Amino acid sequence: MCLLSRIRLIIAFLLTYSIIATAQIDSFELERKQYIIGVTTNFINLIHNSQYSTLAEHTHYPLMRQYPVPNIISKQDFLNRYNEIFDDSIIKAISFSDPEKDWRLVGWRGIVFLGWQVWLNEDGDLIAVNHQSNTEKKRQIQLIEADRKIVHPSLRMYKMPICVIKTSEYQIRIDELHNGKYRYTSWPLKSQMIDLPLLNMTGDLEYDGNGGNRYYSFKNAGYTYTCYITVIGGDNDPPAELIVTKGEKEIIHQKAILIGN
Repeated sequence: MCLLSRIRLIIAFLLTYSIIATAQIDSFELERKQYIIGVTTNFINLIHNSQYSTLAEHTHYPLMRQYPVPNIISKQDFLNRYNEIFDDSIIKAISFSDPEKDWRLVGWRGIVFLGWQVWLNEDGDLIAVNHQSNTEKKRQIQLIEADRKIVHPSLRMYKMPICVIKTSEYQIRIDELHNGKYRYTSWPLKSQMIDLPLLNMTGDLEYDGNGGNRYYSFKNAGYTYTCYITVIGGDNDPPAELIVTKGEKEIIHQKAILIGN
């Protein structure tokens, strides 16, 4: 076989392989799309038909709420607070939504509705509701006013409490201030927040992607204090971390539990 014939044979083989591979990819994407539409339709029907118990079975806990509103930690808690989470407006929006047009697959992170107001995993299980009903908003306001009374008097002027982070040594509170900045205050782990804090400084918030992962950064006396919050991560990733650096040197790196969101 001459060289030209061999080249033609190779080109024909590559074209045939490319067509087959493209067809396989298209088939896989179609099956995946149909599957996602199916699980989304199932969730829509559960909401529309008020199938609370089944929804509770297909929810991942804890279901985070806006701090200081307590997170939903169990199926019974979900059932008790269902009307607080899903008010008429979000129920109506979900019930009359189009699973193909109104819901969006965001890769491995799952399926989202109304700009992440409702978030499912790829199995159609509920993993987040970022919508906040009027009932929950009122409850949050009441809890914030109660929260002001448990912190040191010098710390009571803030717009919104964001979260509390507890490491093996410290408890750290992050609040949003009225000027758009964020405040870091910390105490020894066994102290109360009504006590005078060890540190009190302001800083900024940065988001890492659009899945909710973020970090708060604060500077004081040449040190940088960074609080990482992980919403989407691996099974072994802690929900929060405290990292303290001086220049390029890491001084403290502690895993933490997260209270709040």
